[in-house]
Amino acid sequence: HFTFTRVNLFSKTKKSNPVNDKLSVEFISPEESCSFVILDVQGRQVKTIQKNEALGFLSIDVSELETGTYILYSPQLNQRKQFVVKR
Repeated sequence: HFTFTRVNLFSKTKKSNPVNDKLSVEFISPEESCSFVILDVQGRQVKTIQKNEALGFLSIDVSELETGTYILYSPQLNQRKQFVVKR
C-alpha cells in the first residue's frame, strides 16, 4: 500500500504534508532539467533526484526515510516545501 501526496511547490501554504512511502510532485522549471533535494531538519542532504524535464510529475520513494520532518528543495525553482514522513 502506498500513500501518494501531492506537493505543489508554488503553494504558499505553511501546512506540512503527511507522506507514507511516496511523495508526488508536480513541477514547471525554467530550465531544461530540474533537481530535487530532500533535507532533514538539521539541513543534511538525505536524497537527490534529477529530472531531465522542464515540466512534469515526479514520484519520489521516501520509504527508506525515518519518520520525521523533511524539506523538499529545488534549486532551479528556488522553492522549498516541508513534508512529514509518517508510518
